[in-house]
Amino acid sequence: MKVLQLHTRYLVPGGEETALANEASLLTDHGINVLQSVYHDPLVDTYRLWKKAQIAFSSLWSPSFNKSILKTIREENVDIVHVHNFFPFVPVSGLREASRYVPVVMTLHNYRLICPQVIMFRDGKPCTECLGRAIKYPALKHACYRNSLSATIGHMLTLQGHAFLKTWSERITIFIALSEYQKSIYITEGFDEERIVIKPNFVAPDPGCSYEKNDFACFVGRLSPEKGIDVLFSAGKHFSNIHIYVAGEEAFEMQHPGCDGEKYHLLGKLPREDVFSLLQKARFLVYPSLAHEGLSMTIIEAFACGTPVIVSSHGSSAEIVDDGRTGLHFRPGDARDLADKIKWAWDHPEVMIAMGKEARKEYELKYTGEKNVKLLLDIYDLALRKHRAEQ
Repeated sequence: MKVLQLHTRYLVPGGEETALANEASLLTDHGINVLQSVYHDPLVDTYRLWKKAQIAFSSLWSPSFNKSILKTIREENVDIVHVHNFFPFVPVSGLREASRYVPVVMTLHNYRLICPQVIMFRDGKPCTECLGRAIKYPALKHACYRNSLSATIGHMLTLQGHAFLKTWSERITIFIALSEYQKSIYITEGFDEERIVIKPNFVAPDPGCSYEKNDFACFVGRLSPEKGIDVLFSAGKHFSNIHIYVAGEEAFEMQHPGCDGEKYHLLGKLPREDVFSLLQKARFLVYPSLAHEGLSMTIIEAFACGTPVIVSSHGSSAEIVDDGRTGLHFRPGDARDLADKIKWAWDHPEVMIAMGKEARKEYELKYTGEKNVKLLLDIYDLALRKHRAEQ
């Protein structure tokens, strides 16, 4: 089997790039030939309005892209096209052309197909204002995409183009949702339940686990509002003698004067192997995300390392972390409640080690490479059968 992965890189790499690389490596290790077409333009934000408009138009229709993808499919004998992030450099027309010859599978890493802001988060809190609307006009009012009206218009044109041309309902053979929660959101928005299957992210190779913990907890991820970093720092007002190591951007304390340097130790952005070492040694991971997420790589990385997780009690995070077994839940955005959970976890180290062992079992059951590749190959087989039946 030969798989062509399509992806547009983000200006700031994150979990999607990790998932893409992991999946390519996993498939290759299991004898699948993987081709990648990865698109990136680091200067896109600097372009004048006319150039951005040109990119927006080409995200709908691009004869050169159509010709290129069909040439690749024919010359390389591609069996499956697997789309990760299409926006803005994988046009509607390209997906439509590809689907005439091979099945097209798309992973729903986020909510880009139904939310112009992508992660359903605005003004410091979750936002569902556009859900249920055929035209997502509230996004224009708020300039949701990158706080730019022109960028939001470009994104909305792409979404409306896909809707008008029925790309999502007719041209994508299978959508891959990362969690039951994410699947339910897309079904509510009118996506065909029979075309959505669930395959979570995974961690491979196995980083190994440790139950010999040091005297610190940790946070790993983007230090941005949707990840709940402000809630985490605010929680520090309500506890003492607890140390939390924060792995993320450099010099973030300049933007967060409320960050208590005696409680929060800013490590900057760490290499992947150092992140795993941090997770293995931490008593627990704090993951206070406020956004609706598909499935957090950080949570399942913690599980792989034998570390329990304190999460917001909403969305896929609450689905993944079993309260009282693999971690603890707190009320989303409630710094005081988060502080109470952190204090309880700190004062009950043996209980948290037991939760870490359960978290490791959860990883072995659901999130290993071996479990994941079987799911993915079954999805490809289903896509091939559906595509043949629909031709």
